[in-house]
Amino acid sequence: MCELTTAMAIGSTVMEIAQAQAQARRDADMARYNAAVARNQATALRQSAALEDARRRDLTRRTLGRDATRFLSGGVAIAGSPVEVLGDRAAQGELDALTVRYGAVLDSQSAESRARLEDWRAEQAVRRGQRAVGTALLSGDSEGDDLSPFKKPAAPKKPKPKPLPRTGYTAGIPGGHGRLVGGV
Repeated sequence: MCELTTAMAIGSTVMEIAQAQAQARRDADMARYNAAVARNQATALRQSAALEDARRRDLTRRTLGRDATRFLSGGVAIAGSPVEVLGDRAAQGELDALTVRYGAVLDSQSAESRARLEDWRAEQAVRRGQRAVGTALLSGDSEGDDLSPFKKPAAPKKPKPKPLPRTGYTAGIPGGHGRLVGGV
């Protein structure tokens, strides 16, 4: 019977280890997937920002060309206030492009930070699984059967005290009131 109990305890510990490892793998895989998604998002944000930056610069270049053409076709010399207008528009276009680029840098850094956090979570999941395996090996199974050489042995069971005889004097016994009980 002892061998059966020991075999069941070992089987229970093996199952506990397998479950802990499987859970740790699932948690780590999920965290790695989330990290990859965040990295892809960071890349997409950078690429989108580069396209938007190019679009804004192209729009500024076209606007400046259109405005210069209007000034020249209206007989206005490109000097004085028309130059200032074109310079202001060029500066505003550059500011718009830089604003787009800066926003994309912040967004991509945020996504990269999420990716690093998920990488850390994956590492922690693996470590948590390793600790669970070690704990299961050291503690034995959850049924209380101790297979570990590191636990204190259980205290031996004390024998139950024999009941007192039902006869005799009850003085000094709480609730006994000093009377004679039973036959003498």
